[in-house]
Amino acid sequence: MKLSSVSRSFAVTSALAFGPVALAGYYADITGLGGSQSYAFIGLHGSTNEDDLFVWDSSQAGSPVSGDMGLFSAYGGAVMSGFNAQGIGLYVTELSGNSTPEFSMQQGFQSSEEFVMTWNSTYLPNGGGFLRLAKFDDYTAANGGNQIGAMYDFASTPGPITLGATSGLEYYKLFYASYGSGPLQQPGLWMMNVSFVAVPGPGALALLGVAGIAGSRRRR
Repeated sequence: MKLSSVSRSFAVTSALAFGPVALAGYYADITGLGGSQSYAFIGLHGSTNEDDLFVWDSSQAGSPVSGDMGLFSAYGGAVMSGFNAQGIGLYVTELSGNSTPEFSMQQGFQSSEEFVMTWNSTYLPNGGGFLRLAKFDDYTAANGGNQIGAMYDFASTPGPITLGATSGLEYYKLFYASYGSGPLQQPGLWMMNVSFVAVPGPGALALLGVAGIAGSRRRR
């Protein structure tokens, strides 16, 4: 199944237009980490894994996963959005029936303020996967440090989740994986979508309240 240039353009445009979005003016102060704490992997290949295997690993560059990555082959297409203060997402389109795709992502990040994370994911048929988040104590350690507190799993904690700021070498690590076979149950699907938004302080809440009152007065 060859994807036309129109299909490719639509997939990329759709991913960029409908990716992670936070409320304007309330982006959380999120900083992505590079090095061994961040990588992305996309495999789009045939049933025997003989070809069309793509890997994107940002760990050697020492920077967080950044820039939208689009991969298209005879077996389908996928676009992973670059990680930033808004979030990260993976959009997949037109997987063929004989494809055996694999997706995984690990992204470390810090936040200088309390934030809310909205997350959702789906997984490939005839396979499995997960979407998880945990806090660790030292992003400079060879193994990424020790886990602090509980591991959040989307399956049991769909969110939104309010999370605290990090300090020092503390950081959060986001994990996603899905593996299985095509086709998807619909022509295009967000496999993973994570968004961040800052928790408004008292001053911001007061302004939002004033704006709400003014809006209700205008509607009368």
